[in-house]
Amino acid sequence: VFVVSELGLTATAAGTILGVYGGTRVLVSPLSGTVMARLGRKRTMVVTTCIAAIGMAAIPFALSLWTVGVATVGYAVGEALLNPVVNDAVAAFAADDQRAGIMSGLQVLKNVGLTAAPVVMGTVIGLAGFKSAFLVAAAIGIGYALAIAAYFLLLARGPEATTDKSR
Repeated sequence: VFVVSELGLTATAAGTILGVYGGTRVLVSPLSGTVMARLGRKRTMVVTTCIAAIGMAAIPFALSLWTVGVATVGYAVGEALLNPVVNDAVAAFAADDQRAGIMSGLQVLKNVGLTAAPVVMGTVIGLAGFKSAFLVAAAIGIGYALAIAAYFLLLARGPEATTDKSR
């Protein structure tokens, strides 16, 4: 909708952007293990969340299909790398008898987000316009990254910091 209403591009262009988003996620997700092996689980979670937030924040400043595409790729790369790392963390830390329930709960939370986001962002768009919705989403992402980083810093002060799983 943003591409059509704000930039005056066609519905085909909007569809192309959605395809770029999905295609990027498909191509990049398999690389998450390599990224996590190099950066560690904690850093990967923080860095990839920041990458996604920066991509989201760049979208409202895009002036053409190409710049929207580049911002969308940034957002998609961050998301594509983050999701497998979160799943890996749950698998590593959850007790065997709780893993399925925790993974189910994680999926429920993702679906709650997918349900609530259009309502919240629709309200933001109605009150402040499309560009504001992208900026609010980016701010939420940066806030999430800061919360993850703060949590990991607190963990580093406790006994969990000495185990391999805390990496």
